[in-house]
Amino acid sequence: MGPYILRRVFFRYCSLSVSPWKHKLAISELPPEKLRFECPPGKVECKTSQELSPLEGVVGQDRALKALVFGVEMKAKGFNIFAAGPPVTGKRPATRSYLEKIAKTKPTPPDWCYVNNFQNPYEPKALKLPAGKAKIFQKDLKNLIDQVKRAVPAALQSEEFAARTNSITKRSVEERDKILNELNDVAKESSYAVRMNQLGIGIVPIRAGKAISQEEYDTLPASTKKKFEQSRETVRTALDKAGKQVNELEANTLDELKKLRDDTVHYAMGGLISALTSRYQDQPEVIQYLNDMRDDILENTELFVLGGAEQQKKDSDTPPSLIERDLPDLLFRRYQVNLIVDNSDLKGAPVIAEDNPTVTNLLGRIESEAKFGTLSTDFTLIKGGSIHKANGGFLILGARELLTSQLSYEGLKRALQNGNIAIEETGQRLGVASTKSLTPQPIPLDVKIVLAGDNQIYQALYVADPDFGLLFKVKAQFDDTIERNDENMKTYGRFVHTLCEKENLSHLEAAAIAKVVEYGSRLAEDQTKLSTKFPEIADLVREANHYASQDQSKYIKDTHILKALQEKIYRSNLLDEKTKEMIERGIILIDTSGTKTGQVNGLSVISLGDFDFGQPSRITVSVGLGRE
Repeated sequence: MGPYILRRVFFRYCSLSVSPWKHKLAISELPPEKLRFECPPGKVECKTSQELSPLEGVVGQDRALKALVFGVEMKAKGFNIFAAGPPVTGKRPATRSYLEKIAKTKPTPPDWCYVNNFQNPYEPKALKLPAGKAKIFQKDLKNLIDQVKRAVPAALQSEEFAARTNSITKRSVEERDKILNELNDVAKESSYAVRMNQLGIGIVPIRAGKAISQEEYDTLPASTKKKFEQSRETVRTALDKAGKQVNELEANTLDELKKLRDDTVHYAMGGLISALTSRYQDQPEVIQYLNDMRDDILENTELFVLGGAEQQKKDSDTPPSLIERDLPDLLFRRYQVNLIVDNSDLKGAPVIAEDNPTVTNLLGRIESEAKFGTLSTDFTLIKGGSIHKANGGFLILGARELLTSQLSYEGLKRALQNGNIAIEETGQRLGVASTKSLTPQPIPLDVKIVLAGDNQIYQALYVADPDFGLLFKVKAQFDDTIERNDENMKTYGRFVHTLCEKENLSHLEAAAIAKVVEYGSRLAEDQTKLSTKFPEIADLVREANHYASQDQSKYIKDTHILKALQEKIYRSNLLDEKTKEMIERGIILIDTSGTKTGQVNGLSVISLGDFDFGQPSRITVSVGLGRE
């Protein structure tokens, strides 16, 4: 596609001979010096920009600033801000500068982390801690688990634990033998013997002190068989009773061994957990998590015994296998802390500007990893987005960038409507069936959103989306011009000073600043105004600094500003030069003197985006006699 061309036609004069009467409009000549504003160097009141004070705050945007103040102070739901205005007016930098100033006076929001839900691992819990405490808690918990991994195996391998275990086992064996001996006595009186097998306790008939086989039993006389059958019931009753006693004894023994094991583990780690609990007495959710973790450790003592054995293997010279190396770390993940938001280095509220608001960058994601040939996930693979970082403060987004992803826009609206941030997998957001995944506990949302875009986007959203007006109730309108007065001309100089100091550029002489002011007036297309397109003005200063460096000049002079303007035009005015060449060669026919009936000259202003130029055009009219 060719360049977008905008044509505005101006008549040089109007003198049409279409009737016996000739009407001529009075024409006053406009001298060239009246076509543009010329700024005297004395207006900037300095010799160089180095003498001026830095520029702070938003320049010439009182209306927008008042709206920003109102939007920030409003705590009611839906009073988010849309910063509207033409492109290249510096809406986002100006908004961010103001918000960063305000944010320093706000309280620092809390940290957020995800931990394992021991009752339902598919629904991780979100923990809130004071700013800077989550990182400490993460480290404390890691140290605690490392200590427990050493303390539990040591306690379970101690001589005292072994002695008490042997005592319980020995007592159980003695009681079991006693029960079996009593059963054996009853069985012997009835000509039966007790036998132990894999299925449990059984009885077999005996004759002459020896057990008889089924074949031998089948050859016995009927009377002998009858005696065996009669005594079998007595032995069976005793056998059932003994079986119940043995089962109950074994169950009690297992319970006693488990209690001994739990008591030993609890004693080994009790002091460690209690010491950590005492440090978070003012955090009831953390206390509850530590209690749940203690119960889970008691239920998974074997995990720590395995961890101790694997640690011994790591300390040995024998290299571990892949599973031996990775499995313990995977198993112990259940006790880790996944830090989502860390505000330990933050002073005041956060101000986050997200330049690439994809749905994952904005709202977070749940990652997966390949382990042992399968994809898996857990709470440690939950990643926060920019909205998590901005929670408790301000989030600046480009409207156009946000709208390029429908999922991002809809997800942002849902978070604002629900008042919380729910992290989902991409498949869940798209409604695509997938394997079972996590549903992390949503995090409460307290953020002020600032969308920056042009007026057309604002109007389109307001008309097309009913939710938009309910969620963005504050419009901060940025103007692309300010009044050309002495104060604002000095403001231009202060802007130049700030730019030079920030980017380590050479400072400008007064005459150069005056040329920058003239350029601002030209951008505004109004001699009574100055442009607020400060990014374009900054580019002019940067280019002039380049030419000043080539000349090894200490300061940027007006000649460098003019050269920057000329070179900028030269890079874009090829079509303008070709058009003039065609006029000079007579390819485009234009009459520039005298008068002709039915013909005037017009001036088309052609815009190539970064460059505008005028092109003369011949305009003719034909008149004929009408019909009744």
